[in-house]
Parts: sequence; structure tokens; C-alpha cells
Amino acid sequence: MEQADNKQRSFVNRYWILIVIVLWLIAWSARDVLAPSADAVPEDTDVEAVAVAEDAPAPADETAPREGRLSEGDMDPMTGEAYEREDEGSAQRPIPDPQEQAQLRATGEPMSEEEVARQVQEALEAGRVAYWRGGPEEAVEVLRTALEDIPATSAQRADLYGELGNALYAADDAAGAMRAWDSALGLLPTSERRSMIERLAPVYDRHHRDGARHLRQYR
Repeated sequence: MEQADNKQRSFVNRYWILIVIVLWLIAWSARDVLAPSADAVPEDTDVEAVAVAEDAPAPADETAPREGRLSEGDMDPMTGEAYEREDEGSAQRPIPDPQEQAQLRATGEPMSEEEVARQVQEALEAGRVAYWRGGPEEAVEVLRTALEDIPATSAQRADLYGELGNALYAADDAAGAMRAWDSALGLLPTSERRSMIERLAPVYDRHHRDGARHLRQYR
């Protein structure tokens, strides 16, 4: 028994270097199986990065119009035509000062139709400039101030009421918009009233408790 143990130890002592070399060669040949591929990590990282990028919300477009506003090309409920944004030069024009206009009328003389028409046109223009500068809320303030300066009996207030309704609707105030449009319809002649009713009917169907039937009183 002792002789067998001595022979085994003698064999190990004699060939231990060879055994180590053989084991090292086996480990070297199996390195691809035992270790992950060097290219696998970057590949997984890229896939994960792409997945994260796809899940991330897209950045908001600062130039896009806010939801609810009239965008360029949308139908203007008052005119039925495409809503056109003022160009860069128009945006730089100053908004008429209502206080200065009030001082000009402080003489007590009644305003002529030409003066009223000019003032209404200036107010409409100022409202559009205010819309594109500061949003529909700013346009609402400009138009409401302008209405205070126009004689209550003037039929030309209808244009301001119509534009005010557009701005209020763009500001998500559908109830206020419909009140303004009702005021405009009450001032318009019958021929113009009919065309406006047709354009507003879908809006009233969505937002008014009586739907488009509410507009029948203006026919």
C-alpha cells in the first residue's frame, strides 16, 4: 500500500509541470466559452440607449401654436376664410393706445361712420398682433378695451365681437366665445348673419346646451 502511494507521489512530482501546462492550455482554449464576448457589452448598451431614447418624450416645439389657438390656415369663424398670421413686419407695428383714442374723442363730438370704421379696423389689427405676441388672452384684453370705445349703437361692433369670440374660443373659453358671437349676430344684417350661423353651427353643437338650435333665433 505504501509502495502504491509512493509511486503516485513520484508520478505527480515528476510530471507536475506538464500537468500545469496541460490545464492552462485547456483553460485557454475554453476562454470564449467561459468569458462573455467583448463586443456583447457595447452592443447591449447601444440597444438599451436606443430603447431609452425611443421611450423619452419628444421635446416640445416652441414654435408650434398652443392647443386651442387658431393656427395659420384654420378657418376664421367670423370671415369663413383661412386665418393668416401677420408677417414679421406687421408684428412690430405698435398697438394703438386706447387712452390716446379716448382723449381724441373727449371733445364730445359724435364719431362719424368713417372714424368708427377706421377705429374698428385698427382694433382688429391690434388684436391680431396681440394674439401672435402674447396669445389669445392678450388679444381678448385688447378687443374688450376697443369695444368700450366704440358707440354701443354702431353695427360695426359686430366685427369686434366676432374677433373677440375667436380669441376667447382659442383661450378655451367656449361659453364666453358664444356670448361674443351672439352679440355679433345681433348686430349683423340678415345676409351676413346667415353665413355666420352656418359656420358657427358645428361649434354650438359641441359646446352649447341647446346645440345649433340656439342659432335659430338669429335667422
